Amino acid sequence: MFSLSKRPGVYRVQRKGVNLITYELTPLQAGLIEWGKKHPYGRIKELRFQDGVPIEAVVYTEDGTGTELVRFDKLARQAGLLKTE
Repeated sequence: MFSLSKRPGVYRVQRKGVNLITYELTPLQAGLIEWGKKHPYGRIKELRFQDGVPIEAVVYTEDGTGTELVRFDKLARQAGLLKTE
């Protein structure tokens, strides 16, 4: 079971009421999870990191039949998480 705690960006993985893992996301990571929930065919399949920094994402296409590679900064801007310069 995946649950959200009372603090924003803090998630817990529980099984039968036993807390297995508690972890905290950055605001950007939490925002991307919310973006994925709101876009049923825009869900993130894979995030690729380099030195701990998200670089690009593999997302499902709008029609849901395939995937495409999207630069992380472009995806974050589309979700309204980064300001457009």
